[in-house]
Amino acid sequence: MNRKIRDMLCEYNITIEYSNYLDHDGYYIPGTNIIVLNNRLNEIEQEKTLLHEMTHAALHREDSVLYEMVEGIKQEMENEANKTMIRGMLDEYISRTQLDPSEVNYVSFINDTELNQNYDTYVIKLLKQKINLGGYKNG
Repeated sequence: MNRKIRDMLCEYNITIEYSNYLDHDGYYIPGTNIIVLNNRLNEIEQEKTLLHEMTHAALHREDSVLYEMVEGIKQEMENEANKTMIRGMLDEYISRTQLDPSEVNYVSFINDTELNQNYDTYVIKLLKQKINLGGYKNG
Protein backbone atom coordinates (compact mmCIF):
# COMPACT_ATOMS: atom_id res chain seq x y z
CA MET A 1 0.00 0.00 0.00
CA ASN A 2 1.46 3.32 -1.00
CA ARG A 3 2.13 6.12 1.47
CA LYS A 4 -0.53 8.44 0.03
CA ILE A 5 -3.24 5.83 0.64
CA ARG A 6 -1.99 5.15 4.17
CA ASP A 7 -2.02 8.88 4.91
CA MET A 8 -5.57 9.26 3.59
CA LEU A 9 -6.77 6.31 5.65
CA CYS A 10 -5.35 7.96 8.77
CA GLU A 11 -6.66 11.42 7.84
CA TYR A 12 -10.23 10.14 7.41
CA ASN A 13 -9.93 7.56 10.20
CA ILE A 14 -10.95 4.73 7.88
CA THR A 15 -10.58 1.09 8.85
CA ILE A 16 -9.94 -1.60 6.24
CA GLU A 17 -11.38 -5.07 6.58
CA TYR A 18 -11.03 -8.00 4.18
CA SER A 19 -13.64 -10.56 3.19
CA ASN A 20 -13.75 -13.69 1.05
CA TYR A 21 -17.50 -13.29 0.55
CA LEU A 22 -17.90 -10.05 -1.43
CA ASP A 23 -19.67 -9.97 -4.77
CA HIS A 24 -17.71 -6.79 -5.72
CA ASP A 25 -14.15 -5.54 -5.28
CA GLY A 26 -15.02 -3.47 -2.23
CA TYR A 27 -17.53 -1.37 -0.34
CA TYR A 28 -17.46 1.71 1.83
CA ILE A 29 -19.75 1.48 4.86
CA PRO A 30 -20.48 5.08 5.96
CA GLY A 31 -22.01 4.30 9.36
CA THR A 32 -18.86 2.56 10.55
CA ASN A 33 -16.30 4.32 8.33
CA ILE A 34 -15.02 0.95 7.12
CA ILE A 35 -13.85 -0.09 3.68
CA VAL A 36 -14.30 -3.80 3.06
CA LEU A 37 -12.05 -5.25 0.37
CA ASN A 38 -12.42 -8.50 -1.47
CA ASN A 39 -9.61 -10.71 -0.14
CA ARG A 40 -8.98 -12.14 -3.61
CA LEU A 41 -7.79 -8.83 -5.14
CA ASN A 42 -4.19 -8.47 -6.24
CA GLU A 43 -2.15 -5.47 -5.08
CA ILE A 44 -3.08 -3.25 -8.04
CA GLU A 45 -6.78 -4.09 -7.72
CA GLN A 46 -6.63 -3.33 -3.99
CA GLU A 47 -5.04 0.06 -4.65
CA LYS A 48 -7.65 0.97 -7.28
CA THR A 49 -10.49 -0.16 -5.03
CA LEU A 50 -9.11 1.71 -2.02
CA LEU A 51 -8.74 4.95 -3.99
CA HIS A 52 -12.28 4.57 -5.32
CA GLU A 53 -13.84 3.76 -1.96
CA MET A 54 -11.84 6.47 -0.14
CA THR A 55 -13.44 9.00 -2.48
CA HIS A 56 -16.82 7.84 -1.21
CA ALA A 57 -15.54 8.16 2.35
CA ALA A 58 -14.10 11.64 1.82
CA LEU A 59 -16.77 13.17 -0.41
CA HIS A 60 -19.94 11.11 -0.21
CA ARG A 61 -20.15 10.01 3.41
CA GLU A 62 -23.06 12.33 4.21
CA ASP A 63 -24.95 11.42 1.03
CA SER A 64 -25.23 7.66 1.48
CA VAL A 65 -29.04 7.76 1.59
CA LEU A 66 -29.17 9.65 -1.71
CA TYR A 67 -26.64 7.19 -3.15
CA GLU A 68 -28.99 4.32 -2.36
CA MET A 69 -32.22 6.04 -3.41
CA VAL A 70 -31.44 8.09 -6.53
CA GLU A 71 -29.82 6.27 -9.44
CA GLY A 72 -28.63 9.46 -11.16
CA ILE A 73 -26.84 10.63 -8.02
CA LYS A 74 -25.35 7.17 -7.51
CA GLN A 75 -23.93 7.25 -11.04
CA GLU A 76 -22.46 10.74 -10.49
CA MET A 77 -20.79 9.59 -7.27
CA GLU A 78 -19.42 6.45 -8.94
CA ASN A 79 -18.08 8.51 -11.84
CA GLU A 80 -16.41 10.94 -9.43
CA ALA A 81 -14.88 8.06 -7.46
CA ASN A 82 -13.55 6.46 -10.65
CA LYS A 83 -12.00 9.73 -11.83
CA THR A 84 -10.36 10.26 -8.45
CA MET A 85 -9.05 6.69 -8.52
CA ILE A 86 -7.55 7.20 -11.99
CA ARG A 87 -5.86 10.48 -10.94
CA GLY A 88 -4.39 8.72 -7.90
CA MET A 89 -3.18 5.79 -9.99
CA LEU A 90 -1.62 8.16 -12.53
CA ASP A 91 0.16 10.15 -9.82
CA GLU A 92 1.51 6.94 -8.30
CA TYR A 93 2.57 5.63 -11.73
CA ILE A 94 4.46 8.85 -12.56
CA SER A 95 6.12 8.83 -9.15
CA ARG A 96 7.06 5.15 -9.37
CA THR A 97 8.36 5.28 -12.95
CA GLN A 98 9.93 8.74 -12.50
CA LEU A 99 8.62 9.69 -15.93
CA ASP A 100 7.74 13.21 -16.93
CA PRO A 101 4.02 13.33 -17.82
CA SER A 102 5.03 14.03 -21.44
CA GLU A 103 6.88 10.67 -21.47
CA VAL A 104 3.97 8.58 -20.18
CA ASN A 105 2.51 6.20 -22.73
CA TYR A 106 -1.17 6.13 -21.82
CA VAL A 107 -1.63 2.60 -23.20
CA SER A 108 1.22 1.30 -21.04
CA PHE A 109 -0.22 3.12 -18.02
CA ILE A 110 -3.68 1.62 -18.59
CA ASN A 111 -2.23 -1.86 -19.06
CA ASP A 112 0.21 -1.64 -16.13
CA THR A 113 -2.52 -0.46 -13.76
CA GLU A 114 -5.12 -2.90 -15.09
CA LEU A 115 -7.58 -0.09 -15.85
CA ASN A 116 -10.50 -0.57 -18.18
CA GLN A 117 -9.60 0.49 -21.74
CA ASN A 118 -12.73 2.69 -21.73
CA TYR A 119 -10.82 5.19 -19.58
CA ASP A 120 -8.30 5.98 -22.33
CA THR A 121 -9.86 9.35 -23.23
CA TYR A 122 -9.90 10.45 -19.59
CA VAL A 123 -6.27 9.35 -19.08
CA ILE A 124 -5.20 11.32 -22.16
CA LYS A 125 -7.06 14.37 -20.81
CA LEU A 126 -5.30 14.05 -17.42
CA LEU A 127 -1.89 13.71 -19.04
CA LYS A 128 -2.51 16.81 -21.18
CA GLN A 129 -3.52 18.74 -18.05
CA LYS A 130 -0.39 17.65 -16.22
CA ILE A 131 1.80 18.57 -19.20
CA ASN A 132 0.14 21.93 -19.91
CA LEU A 133 -0.75 23.07 -16.40
CA GLY A 134 1.57 21.14 -14.14
CA GLY A 135 -1.47 19.61 -12.43
CA TYR A 136 -5.14 18.81 -12.81
CA LYS A 137 -8.19 20.94 -13.38
CA ASN A 138 -11.54 19.76 -12.05
CA GLY A 139 -13.14 17.02 -14.11
